[in-house]
Amino acid sequence: MLTLSSPAKINTYLYVTGKRADGYHLLDTVFQLISLYDIVKLDVRNDGKLVLHTPIKHLADEQHLAVRAAQLLKTHAGIQLGVNIWVDKHIPAGAGLGGGSSNAATTLMGLNVLWRCGLSQQQLQTIGLQLGADVPFFCSQQGTAHAQGVGEILTNLATPLIYCIIIFPNVHVSTPTVFEQFNLTSKKKYAIIPELSVQRKISHFDQYFENALQAVAENLAPPIKEAVTILKKTDNVNSVKMTGTGSAVFATYLTKQAAESTVYQLKNICKSKQWFIWNVQTLSGYPNQKELFLG
Repeated sequence: MLTLSSPAKINTYLYVTGKRADGYHLLDTVFQLISLYDIVKLDVRNDGKLVLHTPIKHLADEQHLAVRAAQLLKTHAGIQLGVNIWVDKHIPAGAGLGGGSSNAATTLMGLNVLWRCGLSQQQLQTIGLQLGADVPFFCSQQGTAHAQGVGEILTNLATPLIYCIIIFPNVHVSTPTVFEQFNLTSKKKYAIIPELSVQRKISHFDQYFENALQAVAENLAPPIKEAVTILKKTDNVNSVKMTGTGSAVFATYLTKQAAESTVYQLKNICKSKQWFIWNVQTLSGYPNQKELFLG
């Protein structure tokens, strides 16, 4: 059995640069792993069955991203074995934190070891793209990456140590609806960041870089804007943005003390609103390196 940490991500900025003929939007974004985790447990079965022991209400087991990842890998590699899957969820669904995609990537990488598939990182990323635009990033094992295309064209970046407060305002927004309501013709100019400069290690976290989908999501779910406003009023905050298509928002701080102080100030407010709040930091690489034989 493998027990693996499955980390969340934030988008430190996100722009929509175009739309393909098949309807998928082209992005320019930076993915950043953070220290908020689900736990994925995998145990090999000899009967070929894929069994999910932690079902999600209103979602068929075969539609769970971890199960879909296992099925894709099983088919691609011609594997006869099966697996028992447990996913202990801490990352909220529909928050823009990539929990489902992370579970899928962690399952792919874990089963590549347990089933002895022998697939390369690039092969796993190609399989992962069928499951979601950010799955290749999670399969890349990197802490930070600049992403283009639909999210699959990745350039690794150095990771600055940044402390983040994440607020999930307990509302969900539909990703397709956000993209449908986004007006491509009004997109703002922006600067692509190929790498982090030595002088400005936090450059892609700066408020200068935005999430182009944030205004649409705030209109669909006003608590997102309320959470942003609350975080912007905190002391020593560096930047505040929504991640992905929402609804989670994050604030960045340069010191651990500033972040801890903010959580202390906001805990009661969040509790009264039935929101969730976490104090996390950036990760420079994917966890589970030893278990996954990755370095």
